Amino acid sequence: MKYSHELSLERIRDLMKLNPNSPLFARYADLLLQKGLTNEALIIVENGLKKYKLYSTAYIVYAKILLEKGRDEEALEALKKVLKLSPSCQAAQMMIDKITHKDFRKRMKGEDEDSTSEPFIRKRKPVNKNEIEAIIEKFENANSLIIKADPNFDKEYRPPEETPEIVTETMYHILVNQGFYEKAYNVLQKLVLKNPSRRDYYEQQLNWIKQKINRNE
Repeated sequence: MKYSHELSLERIRDLMKLNPNSPLFARYADLLLQKGLTNEALIIVENGLKKYKLYSTAYIVYAKILLEKGRDEEALEALKKVLKLSPSCQAAQMMIDKITHKDFRKRMKGEDEDSTSEPFIRKRKPVNKNEIEAIIEKFENANSLIIKADPNFDKEYRPPEETPEIVTETMYHILVNQGFYEKAYNVLQKLVLKNPSRRDYYEQQLNWIKQKINRNE
C-alpha cells in the first residue's frame, strides 16, 4: 500500500511539472502533507490559490496544513471561505468543530485565559468529552473523501480560447483610407482565404496595395 502511495505522489509531481497551472495542486499538496512535507505543501497550495481563488477543496487542504503547523486561527478563516463557497460542505464544518472544540478544551484547562483572539461566533449546545472525540473521529475518517468529493480535481487546466480575428472588406477600405497600406494588405490576404469566390478582385487589390507600399518606401 505504501508503494502505491509513492507512485501516486510521483505521478502527480510529474503532471504538475508538465502543467504548473493544473488544479491538481491541491491533491499534490495533500499528499505532501501526508508525507510530512508540510512546508513544501504550504508553498504549493498558497501558490495554487492565487490562481484558483474559488477552489473550495484547495482551501480545505490549506486549512489542514495550517492546523498541522499550529496556525488554528488562519485555518479557521480558510474554512470560513469554504463555507461561503460551499455552504453544505460537511468536511469543512467538521474541521471547524474540531478547532472550536480544541479551543474549548484549552479554556477548560485555563491555557487560554489571556487570549485576545475573536471566538468563532455560533451558538452551540454544551458538549461532553465523548461527543468531542466522536466528532474528531468523524473528521479523521472524512479526510480520505475530501479530495474525491470535488469534481474539479481530475479536470486538466485549459487556457481560454483566443477570440478569432474578424476581417471584412469594410475593415480593408477603412485601413486604405487611413493610409495603413501594410495592414490593409494583411487583411486582403486573409480575405482571399476567407472568400475564395472573390479571389480575382482581391488579387487586383493586392497588386494595387503593393504599388502603394513601394511608393511610400
